Amino acid sequence: MSQWNFVTELLMFDTLEAFRRDPSVCEPGCQLVMTADGSHEPHYYGKRIEDAGKGNIICDWDSYEAHEEVLNGPLFPKVRDALLKETVVSWETTETLHAILSGSPKVALEHPVTAVTLLTLKAPENRNAVVDILTKISERTGNRHVFGVIHEDDQKYMTFCGWESVEAHLEAISKPEAAAILEKLWSLAHKDQNFHTHLFYVYRTT
Repeated sequence: MSQWNFVTELLMFDTLEAFRRDPSVCEPGCQLVMTADGSHEPHYYGKRIEDAGKGNIICDWDSYEAHEEVLNGPLFPKVRDALLKETVVSWETTETLHAILSGSPKVALEHPVTAVTLLTLKAPENRNAVVDILTKISERTGNRHVFGVIHEDDQKYMTFCGWESVEAHLEAISKPEAAAILEKLWSLAHKDQNFHTHLFYVYRTT
């Protein structure tokens, strides 16, 4: 289904006060990661609109194995220390998920607001119906909506959708047709997380 062959990483973490004041304090850590083989630029980062105590960094890799090689190599302690300095409260409470998405996440991530949803199938046999619904949402929103199976648990999906504002998102899903689609989706899957974020992005400078 997907013509996008790269792996998207979603890192979620509890934020330090410095990051809440100025999310760009995470950029030194991102710069280190972008020196690794298989890491793509830009890196996206931001705090959640509903809860500034939660933050996210999103980036793409050639493959899951390319990221795993960094996690197991000499670069990772430097990245971890850079992020623990002003961005992440504790590495033990971070969560990292990966997925090959249905398309490039660039448009979704570079909108003023990105809606992020994590969901779990209520039953394995619901997969085709859930994928059909997520595909329908993508068709309704164009390239603003992408989704993919989470590598760490194939019963789970992550989705990203770009919006002009939180209000625009809430207004759109309140309309009868959209509401009916979502009602069907949540009859088939559990909504694990659903939040909005304003993302900044940084390219490699060295």
